[in-house]
Amino acid sequence: MPETVEIKVESYQDGDGCSRERLLIDGDDVMYVGPLWECPEDATLERDLVGPSDFVRLFERLIKEHNGKKIKFEYEEVEEF
Repeated sequence: MPETVEIKVESYQDGDGCSRERLLIDGDDVMYVGPLWECPEDATLERDLVGPSDFVRLFERLIKEHNGKKIKFEYEEVEEF
């Protein structure tokens, strides 16, 4: 088991100039955030938006699965996901 957890944020600008990002933990895709083109007026926490509960679940998972390990943060601009 590796002693360091890699937390990586990949981001890019799509063809419309909108930012998109995804979060990876040790290479596993755990969260994505992008524009709400389909129905932005209907966006809700339950359906489309990332909110505090999502972050708490992520922190709980990180602590449970990687307690005591060092954490390496990386940010990278990519072409697309």
